Amino acid sequence: MNVTFEEGLAVLEALASSNCPSTVSQLSSQTHFDEDTVQNTLKILEMSRYVSISRHSSRVALSPKLWSLGFCLKDAADLKRVSERHLSKLVMETRESACVAVIADLEVVIAACINAPGPTVTEFEVGSKVPVQNCAAGMAILAFQSPQVISEVEARTVGEARGQFDAESFRSELEMIHARGFAVNFDETGKMRCEIAAPIRYSGGVVEAAIGISGPSNWVESESISELAENILEAAKQISCELNRLNAGTAFNS
Repeated sequence: MNVTFEEGLAVLEALASSNCPSTVSQLSSQTHFDEDTVQNTLKILEMSRYVSISRHSSRVALSPKLWSLGFCLKDAADLKRVSERHLSKLVMETRESACVAVIADLEVVIAACINAPGPTVTEFEVGSKVPVQNCAAGMAILAFQSPQVISEVEARTVGEARGQFDAESFRSELEMIHARGFAVNFDETGKMRCEIAAPIRYSGGVVEAAIGISGPSNWVESESISELAENILEAAKQISCELNRLNAGTAFNS
C-alpha cells in the first residue's frame, strides 16, 4: 500500500470542506484520485485515527484526533494568559477551584487552573486529562461540535462502556447543554463533587475550550447552579472576546 503525503492531505482537505460525511465516490470526484487510491489512503488515515468510517453507511468523516490537532496549531499561550485573570475572579466569587480545559482527541486537558485556598473538593492540575464525556468541560465543548464528531465520541464510548452507555440520554444531554449554554456534571466516583462549565468560543463560533469550576455536590440540592453558571458564562464570554480581539490583531498585522 503506497500512499503519498500529498494524497493523504488531499483526502483530509476534501473531508474538511464537506458539511457531512463523504463516500469514497465523492472523495474520488473531489480529489481526482481513482477509488482504489482513495480507499488505500483512507485505510492509512483510519489506522492513524485521523478519520472515522461508519460501519453502517461506509461514509467517512474527520475524527476528534484531527479536530484536537487544530487547537494545537493555535497559540495556546494566548488562552492561558487571557484566562488567568478570569479564573482568579471565578475563584474569588465562588470560593471553589476553577480551570480552563482544551480538547485533545477524546479527552480534555487542563490548560490553566487556580485552586481555591484551604480545604477544597477539587484540586486541578495543569496537564491532567479526563475523558471528554466524563466532565462538564468536555461536554460543554462536545455539545458544540459537528454531528460526525459527536458520533465518533459516542461510538468510542459505547465500545469502552461494554453495554453500560445510554446513547439516547447522551444525545439529549448534549442538546440541553447546547440550548442553555453550559454543562453540569455530577461526579459519581465517590468524590461527591459537581462541575459546571461553559464553552469558550473562537472566531466563527468554533469551540475547542471551556472554563469551569468544581465544588461540593450539595450544589445540586440548591439554587446555586444557575447563579454559579451566570458567573461562568460571563467569564467564558469575556475570554472569548479577548481571544478574538487578539486573533484579529494578529491577522491585521501579518
